[in-house]
Amino acid sequence: MYGSSWPLNCAPTTLILQNLPSELTQVEFTKVLDSEGFNGLYDFVFLPTSFRTGRSSRYAIVNLLRHAHGLLLAAHFHGRKAWNVGNGVPECQVKWSLPRQGLTELLEHYRNDVLMHESVPDELRPALYCDGWRVPMPPPTKRIRVPQITVDAYSEASAETPSTCTPESQSEDASEHALQFELTSEWPTLEGSAHRKTRTPVNA
Repeated sequence: MYGSSWPLNCAPTTLILQNLPSELTQVEFTKVLDSEGFNGLYDFVFLPTSFRTGRSSRYAIVNLLRHAHGLLLAAHFHGRKAWNVGNGVPECQVKWSLPRQGLTELLEHYRNDVLMHESVPDELRPALYCDGWRVPMPPPTKRIRVPQITVDAYSEASAETPSTCTPESQSEDASEHALQFELTSEWPTLEGSAHRKTRTPVNA
């Protein structure tokens, strides 16, 4: 039923789970997967999270070993609201990732992402698994830039309500944010397109 629209004419295995609590971390998310019967059935997990605020972008990417496992996970989590963190969370929405599908495409995309720099905490990086155990990601094929945090002039009001660096909320005007985190990570949007890159201003 998927035909030539999927890689190698194979059924899809990569899912995106939307509407997750912003307080949910990648470590906590994988614990939920394991405790509810999916340990060993997935080989890639990534829940993008802001360095500075510790809040997630509210979606996660999961690649399953088989299409059938993806159907089980989608049926299990679609519509879920209870995650033991956060309040007033809308129902989880699960969909196939488009256009990026399969472990090969995910690894080729994220192995050179800025999040794979050695300065990035391990719990914030995309995670690769084998037989239920986390294993190292493949080495990058090019030099990875150091993530940068810039400090801009800010008002007292903006300091009280710091912005999060997510694909949905990041502004193009850096002067409007306090301690704005400008990351050139190529996080995919929920439609699968690459996140727009920003350029860190250089002082004269």
